[in-house]
Amino acid sequence: MLDLAALTDEDFARHTGSLFLLPVAPGAPNPPGTPDAEAAAAPPPIPLELVEVIAGHLRPGGARRTFSVVFRGPRGLRLMQRTYRLRHDEMGTIEIFLVPIAPDAQGPLYEAVFN
Repeated sequence: MLDLAALTDEDFARHTGSLFLLPVAPGAPNPPGTPDAEAAAAPPPIPLELVEVIAGHLRPGGARRTFSVVFRGPRGLRLMQRTYRLRHDEMGTIEIFLVPIAPDAQGPLYEAVFN
């Protein structure tokens, strides 16, 4: 699992446009708008596309720059504000707190802020 305190905006920026996958546990209730977990033994993961990385300011002492990342989910799906475990082909697994923000024309958007 990735250490959130060690991640930078550059770590995410190189993966803009790529997918982070949110696994759906078999037998667990799925978020609204996804296939029924009981109908499929291993439901497909929910794809979240990294659409934007927003650099912030340097923290006092210059230890790390604050930043946020924005993901877009599939239409018809609305994730709740909470911590999710996402998988990325190159970055690995990350537990990240996502907050729904205003959707765009292509689907719902979620933001994670790193301080």
